[in-house]
Amino acid sequence: HRYYTTMASRVIGEVCETVIQLNTDLELEPILLNSIEVSEDGLLYTMNVREGIKFHNGDDLDAEAIAFSHERANNDKAAYPGQFYGATWEVVDPLTVNMIMPEANSGVMLILAFRGCGIVPPAAVAEMNDDMSQHPIGSGPFMFKEWLPGDRITITAYDGYQNFHSQAENKARPYLDEIVFRVIPEEQTQLASFETGEVQLLVMPSQQVVNYEGNDDYYLLRNEQSTTTVYLAPVIMEQADGSYDWIPPFNEQAVRQAVGWAINVQEIIDGVLGGLAIRNRSSLPTGNPGYSAKFQEMGFDYDPEKAKQLLDEAGWTVGSGGVRQKNGEKLSIILWCEAGTTRERICQLVQNHLQQVGFEVQFQGIESATFVAERGTGACHIVYATYNWNDPDIVWWLGNDTSLVQGHYGKINPEFADTGALGWTVTDLAARGDYYYQASKMMVDDGGIIPLWNPVNVDGVRSELKDMKFAAQGFRFYTDAYFEES
Repeated sequence: HRYYTTMASRVIGEVCETVIQLNTDLELEPILLNSIEVSEDGLLYTMNVREGIKFHNGDDLDAEAIAFSHERANNDKAAYPGQFYGATWEVVDPLTVNMIMPEANSGVMLILAFRGCGIVPPAAVAEMNDDMSQHPIGSGPFMFKEWLPGDRITITAYDGYQNFHSQAENKARPYLDEIVFRVIPEEQTQLASFETGEVQLLVMPSQQVVNYEGNDDYYLLRNEQSTTTVYLAPVIMEQADGSYDWIPPFNEQAVRQAVGWAINVQEIIDGVLGGLAIRNRSSLPTGNPGYSAKFQEMGFDYDPEKAKQLLDEAGWTVGSGGVRQKNGEKLSIILWCEAGTTRERICQLVQNHLQQVGFEVQFQGIESATFVAERGTGACHIVYATYNWNDPDIVWWLGNDTSLVQGHYGKINPEFADTGALGWTVTDLAARGDYYYQASKMMVDDGGIIPLWNPVNVDGVRSELKDMKFAAQGFRFYTDAYFEES
């Protein structure tokens, strides 16, 4: 509850399970609960705890442990304080706990499934003076063994594990005795360790995937349930009168839309990313609950002639050197991205595509800290960026998270903000998806955000390690995996 890093996210869910979890169909299912019941007004969540589950130290997993863990994951010392939207908890009896909401917000269901909100034993936390970072204890399939900072984390199979995931074929103790998560910074060392068998599973560098395809010594797992959206966004700034608007020339809707029609997204996916991305015209990633094929019925395809037509109709005429102008002003913009080889290659192609329809584009790859600090100050007109969140309300946050350059869109278009907020008033994921479809379409069709794709991550697995698979949203599912006996 206190720390949540990339390495931690891969390990913590194996040690500490959550009360509910997404399955591979992106539906929520009870794990540590028999059921969770939501009142009609959305203010009361009654959790009925499975009887007989034990923590790794032998303590009972009960209603008190759930209330304690959720309160701990929500307090001021947590990695994400207040993430339960003002909820409080009440232990009714040893196997029943109520979560009481101050107002309806169905986004809390995905918080309950968030790996940073796993259930821990209260007595053990007290013994460790509220710091479980050195030896976490949970009820998951693996027990913590060792952490060598900067080198490795080791976990071992829990003999008393009960597996309630619908994806699992093995409903008991994992077949693997031990998993060692290694930190190997250098790519060539990673690949050498993988090929010698020292490492059996590797998060595959994207440019290396093709080298292992069709090789019987390995198999590749592709995660197509990404929760990350990659996009372009024109910069919104506060005006002198306190209102919000885009920096010219993006204060014209036609100019924003022309960017969307001008970019050959599939060319970038194929040429730079090696095909390891899913084209997505919407702002809801393919791996988020509520996503469906209809989300592709919005936004932009590659149609440079349409981009030119929009600019023509808006009065931007082609001038010297093919650069458009209007009222003596050139159609000149500055494009920023965070510095990095792949990102810069992508933005160079974006620059080229926009120049072909009459933009003058200055592209700059900016050091990360400077990019974050100055991207919304007027130093650039448009940014290439990514955003990650696993709930469908990512659509709302993309237009209301004011740390983002487009994060004041909800102030420009209150209907967008209001429609997206309705997604918190219903618990059914399909119904939530309907509201976020409407909100996403508003922002995308307006050119407030130009979605590009969702990345596809690939794991390489040595052939002797059988039945490795992905769980929902690209997390790994280890409990069915085993080594083939030679």
